[in-house]
Amino acid sequence: MKKGYPLIIRNLKTNKEDTIPFVTNYTFAKEGMVLSYSTSGLKDSINPGVYINNLKTNSSKQIHISHEKTKYFKLNFSNSGDKLAFVKDADSTKTYQRPYELYLWDSSQKKSKLILDMDSSPYGYKVSPYGDIKFSKNERKLYFGLGLPEIVQDTLLLDEEIVNVEVWTYDEPRLYTVQEKQIENDIKKIISNGLPHKR
Repeated sequence: MKKGYPLIIRNLKTNKEDTIPFVTNYTFAKEGMVLSYSTSGLKDSINPGVYINNLKTNSSKQIHISHEKTKYFKLNFSNSGDKLAFVKDADSTKTYQRPYELYLWDSSQKKSKLILDMDSSPYGYKVSPYGDIKFSKNERKLYFGLGLPEIVQDTLLLDEEIVNVEVWTYDEPRLYTVQEKQIENDIKKIISNGLPHKR
């Protein structure tokens, strides 16, 4: 089953509408008249990947090509819209250690370029899909998140060998029931609060 929703772009002056199918993410530049979106594509019509749409000329170009199951995170423009960065996960398997990659595009390039992946990240860290992506005001620096690898359960152990105990104390700042509800957010914080990084 395809993921994503239709994105409708409407020109308020002419009332003309353009519908882009199966959009999974989108973002506008603060100052430039540009829009970027990722889509899982439509057979014989739109290739899956990341696109830049110039709202002045109503022209669109694909800056990144991938398959329909690719996930994109944190699409973000620089203020002028001349640069775009995003995190990508193109692995369609159910591996626990997700191979997140950081890509950068600028208006002088036809396609986005890989700038960081698992092999080129600082030792012990990886690109985080949860950390914010931001450009400096002069657009010379890119800020992004690095995180610790996910904690993976050892699947080679038998059920009786796995310790399944939850420990908490009466004087913790959050009630146990609240901790249970917030566990997913806490895990994301642990993974993503590694290093804020710039490039």
